[in-house]
Amino acid sequence: MFIHLQTIKIKSIIFYSKKFIVIIQNYAITLDNKKRILVVDDELDICLVLKIVLEKTGFLVDYFYNPVRAIDEFKSNFYDLIILDVQMPNINGLQLYREIKKRDEKVKICFLTASESIFDIADKFSPVYTFIKKPIGNEELVIAVNDLLNK
Repeated sequence: MFIHLQTIKIKSIIFYSKKFIVIIQNYAITLDNKKRILVVDDELDICLVLKIVLEKTGFLVDYFYNPVRAIDEFKSNFYDLIILDVQMPNINGLQLYREIKKRDEKVKICFLTASESIFDIADKFSPVYTFIKKPIGNEELVIAVNDLLNK
């Protein structure tokens, strides 16, 4: 991929996960144009599994298993999609959703839940956002993520 550097304002270039990432006026792009996903779930094993599955499919994935830390370290205009667990200690996924939207109203959100009751309140949110029931198969997850990113 060729970028004409005289026509854009580069804020910084960082090396992350064996890839160069260019920060352009607070927007992040990877030189290979991979989509960036953030996973926030209080269960570390779920974070790791989602990271492995999605990275094998070609995404760049960061995760937090502490929702408070996720808010503290959240980067606006950096992620294409955020996958949030609904039931977490200290800050639940719906509260985290509100905090993230204050900082980045354009980012797409996908809620991940093991609870049946959450689907009862799903109607309160825009249909742009998806609720995925845990456990989910690898192929189903990748299909849901691709569908959301292509909306």
